[in-house]
Amino acid sequence: QAPAPPWLVLTADGGAAALDLLASRDVNVDVAVIDMSMPGMNGFELIAALRRQHPALPTLMLSLHEEEPYALRAHKIGARGYLTKDNATVELVPALRRLHAGGVYMSPQVAERVLISLSGGIEVARHARLTARELEVLQRLSAGQDADTIAQDLQLPSVAIQTCRQRVQDKLGLPTLAGLVCYGRKHGLGRGRPSTAC
Repeated sequence: QAPAPPWLVLTADGGAAALDLLASRDVNVDVAVIDMSMPGMNGFELIAALRRQHPALPTLMLSLHEEEPYALRAHKIGARGYLTKDNATVELVPALRRLHAGGVYMSPQVAERVLISLSGGIEVARHARLTARELEVLQRLSAGQDADTIAQDLQLPSVAIQTCRQRVQDKLGLPTLAGLVCYGRKHGLGRGRPSTAC
């Protein structure tokens, strides 16, 4: 069983900084808590990098989203836990203890959706086929950010964001930016709960 709090907590401002921190510190990190949305690389990309560079380090993804495609994607790339921010105040310590002990953890409401999806009870959303970067751009567009702001936040050229947005539109079969934003909001990919007000 993991020791009781307080624990030593190290923080990093983005994925690259987290990788540098792990490479430079003379400490043993027990669990890495990864935010899905970060500047530079997103949470999926960081978990994949940690899986390659620190394969024994358990990772817990912290996300705004309850939709099962996110949890399934996180698990597929190597995350041992998936926790929604709505429940983090109650579930974070039990989740950390579970991962530290060698187990896995998923927020109960997400776990239920995953099981229903795997049994065929929930149709897989079209955005489940997007790459991690494409999903990040769709989320940010759905939350009302423009391409220049997204580029600045993700530390990428604006043209890269425009190209990514076009790929997302093509994959989802949505010819306009307005349709893309509406799709994202209907599926709860922006901030807050799903909305039908499009």
